[in-house]
Amino acid sequence: MKKKNYRIIEQNFNSKLGEIDIIASIGNILVFIEVKTRTSDDFGNPSESIDANKVSRIRRAASSYLAENASAGFEEYRFDIIAIMAKKNILRVTLRKIKSDETSASSIMEIATDLFDSCIIEHIEAAF
Repeated sequence: MKKKNYRIIEQNFNSKLGEIDIIASIGNILVFIEVKTRTSDDFGNPSESIDANKVSRIRRAASSYLAENASAGFEEYRFDIIAIMAKKNILRVTLRKIKSDETSASSIMEIATDLFDSCIIEHIEAAF
């Protein structure tokens, strides 16, 4: 996200109306981001799992966020999707390593690099 000049404002925003994985900004645009990860394409691309009901819940949660943060001062907003297709075994090993109490910041970076090198990451701007 940093490479694209996004500034993360909040992660895992929850309201009674729904949840948003990442709320970020880029310039004067507020971006609500849904992150979907899959370890196989048996049920399609990760972004394909976002159906009309999910879109509706995200939009309601975004409305809730905007109501709570009316003074945020953004001129516009949009909804993005980050779809991650990871290799199943790499993802499992990475999660196991990250849960370890002995994991240092440098080893987390190494693990993340390994994970992302083995993933296909698609960023869909203005997805819905």
